[in-house]
Amino acid sequence: NSGQSVWVSNLYVEPDHRKQHVARDLIQYVKQIYPNSGVYWATYTQNASMFRFAEKIGAKYFERICMFGLS
Repeated sequence: NSGQSVWVSNLYVEPDHRKQHVARDLIQYVKQIYPNSGVYWATYTQNASMFRFAEKIGAKYFERICMFGLS
């Protein structure tokens, strides 16, 4: 597990379940499974609630990450 990165894809909590620590508990669970790995997720820059969540749990912001895709 050392040096690996774990990406959480599509981290979303239904509105009725927000403010119940669901996302925080999920991230902590992933960290327990992969204690020597970084846990990462991406969000839109307009997602203010995700930025507040990330700040609250002490996650670092990597502004140089860029994602591309085709649909």
